[in-house]
Amino acid sequence: MEIITFQPLIDVEGLTNQADRDAAVERVKAYFPYMRALRTTVTYITTNRSYDLSSHTDDVAVIAADLATFADLAAAYAKADGGPMLKIGYEHLSWGAHINTFDKTWEAIARADRPNLGFVFDTFNFLAVEYANPYNPAGHGRIHDTPEESLKVVRARLAKLVELIPGDKIFVVQVADAALVDPKSLKPPTAATEKWTPDHEPPHRQWSTSHRLFPNEESLGGYMPVADCVAAILATVSTLLSSHDVQPPHTLTDTCYAYRTAGLQGCLHARDLQRLDPREQPQGGPVARAALVRRSGGVRGRGAGHRALLV
Repeated sequence: MEIITFQPLIDVEGLTNQADRDAAVERVKAYFPYMRALRTTVTYITTNRSYDLSSHTDDVAVIAADLATFADLAAAYAKADGGPMLKIGYEHLSWGAHINTFDKTWEAIARADRPNLGFVFDTFNFLAVEYANPYNPAGHGRIHDTPEESLKVVRARLAKLVELIPGDKIFVVQVADAALVDPKSLKPPTAATEKWTPDHEPPHRQWSTSHRLFPNEESLGGYMPVADCVAAILATVSTLLSSHDVQPPHTLTDTCYAYRTAGLQGCLHARDLQRLDPREQPQGGPVARAALVRRSGGVRGRGAGHRALLV
């Protein structure tokens, strides 16, 4: 068994109070012995989602400097104990207070410019920003009115991701869908400056924690174009490993749970990718490139070391 990545660190970058910054450094350093004990080389940081906007900054230069510090600490630990290099990933949350898109996340990573600092891609968090709006009163769960327009926007953004981020800088990929829900069943989202309460949470957070699904679970309400995201990643990286971290209800049998985890295989199957018409993509776009790769019988890309989770 391989432990792909360690539990993410939360709200440690861009802090404005020096005491908080010092505490964040200690939190990051405390992870390294556990990573060694578990024989994993990757942990990651999610973009700051604190409702107290005065506690952290949106200055990408400051955030990048913090990420560089954390990566340097990981590298120093690895050098001191002689073990494999420890890596730090950075993931955008769809409810991140200042950063909730892949391109701004990558801007911070690129500015930090550390070899052991990379990008973490969560299909849910990407699609929750670029495709979905579970609060839409029309009930279709999308930002845009039609599926065609929604998919066009997503594919353009994925093409940008493939162009922007080298495959060897994508450290972890989390593959998940979410259920289409009645907007009235969700708690009203808080404004960015409001404190979370039992009755109000940031947009998308409760949807993420309560309604995530495996890929290809349309029968359970899944509706987002996860396969497009997987196709884009296949166009970018060279190795795909899979694991899973969706906890089944206790009423599900092991057999049923195992059946659900097969959703990623459906995403990877050529027939799923062929449903995504490469002619709708710019030349060399993610779907076109991935479809060609699948039909050629192998996965080829610009980088290595890519890992995937089902979450």
